[in-house]
Amino acid sequence: MKYIIDRLEEEMAVCENESREMIPIPLKELPPGAQEGDVILEQEGVFCVVLVVFKHWYLLCVQMLLISIPQALDFVKSLKI
Repeated sequence: MKYIIDRLEEEMAVCENESREMIPIPLKELPPGAQEGDVILEQEGVFCVVLVVFKHWYLLCVQMLLISIPQALDFVKSLKI
């Protein structure tokens, strides 16, 4: 599911989903440094911030639990963007 961070509140990020509904997501579930206006993706409980840099898509995936680099790479490859 894709979301856009609309605003940050005390412990929550209020995000707009693909159906234009506003959904609260706990800040602790988002990658460090996520901010208003960021596009985030959620897959299997892991949130990623999508960045556009020089017309290339880069995914920064941060999971709150420690995962191995091969697992992180497999996760990024599994995203259908």
